[in-house]
Amino acid sequence: MKIKKQCLALMAASLLGVGACSNFERSDNGSLDGFWHLTHVDSLESSGSTSADVSHRMLFWSVQKDLIEVRDLHTDTLLGSNHHPILFRFRLTADSLILLGDPKPRYNERLSQDSLVTEATEFEYYGLTGHGDSMRVLYLENARMGLQSKSLRMYFEKR
Repeated sequence: MKIKKQCLALMAASLLGVGACSNFERSDNGSLDGFWHLTHVDSLESSGSTSADVSHRMLFWSVQKDLIEVRDLHTDTLLGSNHHPILFRFRLTADSLILLGDPKPRYNERLSQDSLVTEATEFEYYGLTGHGDSMRVLYLENARMGLQSKSLRMYFEKR
């Protein structure tokens, strides 16, 4: 009898936990949510396009809800580098991804307050401007994504 009551109490607690989880905010990002590895970049400058394999640089975009974090795992600030991970708010439409310039992007500094990004070179390192970068979604399917800005075409694989 005692075991039966314990089982019922455990089941009730489990159901309450599942019910509480249903109140979490959900994302409408579909396949975009996740951990994306930038593997290839094409430059679209007027002097002709150039192509580069950047998979060895370990550049990642982490996407969740309405935040994108861009980070270079090889030069992470936790390892003593000067390239900081940056957090952007974004908007996703049917055919574009817009990294918002307002609210202003911030450094992801987990051990202190996330400060505003003030150096343009921080954005440039990731191929961005930080002023409302708008990219056309070329494809977003089967753990692959292609984005195109005015100057770059970027290819990602989901990890």
